[in-house]
Amino acid sequence: LKFPGSPGCPGGMASKMLHVSTAGGRQFDVELEEGETIATLKKKLFELIRESEECQAASCSGFKLLHGLDALSDDWVLEEHGITEKEQLTLVISPGPSGEYHFDSSRLGRRDGPAGRNTTASVKAEFHGGTVNISVHETEITSLMRYPDSDPYTMGERFAHDYTARVTFDDGEQGGLRLEVLECNQKGLIRNPKPEVLKAKFQDDEVMLELPFAAGACNDGVAGLKWITMSKLTDEAKVDPFAPPEESDEEEDLSGLPEPEPRRRGPLERAMRYVLRKS
Repeated sequence: LKFPGSPGCPGGMASKMLHVSTAGGRQFDVELEEGETIATLKKKLFELIRESEECQAASCSGFKLLHGLDALSDDWVLEEHGITEKEQLTLVISPGPSGEYHFDSSRLGRRDGPAGRNTTASVKAEFHGGTVNISVHETEITSLMRYPDSDPYTMGERFAHDYTARVTFDDGEQGGLRLEVLECNQKGLIRNPKPEVLKAKFQDDEVMLELPFAAGACNDGVAGLKWITMSKLTDEAKVDPFAPPEESDEEEDLSGLPEPEPRRRGPLERAMRYVLRKS
């Protein structure tokens, strides 16, 4: 222990030197002031190894410190739990999500999106360096008729909302993630309030994400918070979920196909056409 007035003891406060090792064999000597917590120690370790490969892979959001086999809680003060100077601690960095994860209700062959009947949703999440950028595009069929000059975003037919969030692990749930929203941009008739925190779960190559969906007004009202499961996008299969379908120069051979049956109009469409003819 370093007592008041001893070298390396700023402000005359007692401090202790701790030895921390990682699973990869790296060693760190970290000085902790009297009364400082494990959370403070984690921040100091983060500053020391934030540029390392193992920290980048884990997004620096899953730090766990062990004393022997005992996990140390963030709010613990070391001297209150019998941990003395020059004790050996082990830093475990839990691997978190990294790279791109996608969800597209239409490409999954689903008839409806997470917001309910007659809706679709495309979501892209990019995890990198302890942050995530999330882009959400939604559509909803609200009418059988559309005017040529109408704006689908002002008509409640399209919605877009983007989030930038800081990623941390939720210690209360296995694989749980806490996404602290730093920035939120919205476009369309979005009635949901801008969220401050989003929830997620991470396991293997999938991320479950809880998002406030804006569509659903033609069902039972705005859908609100719904869970979706996103799959990691591999380098071999990178496709932008928001890109339009590729057009081919080759003409499709439709010979031999039966003639399509005349489309039967529903009662609502027949009534609308009758009103338009009379007006």
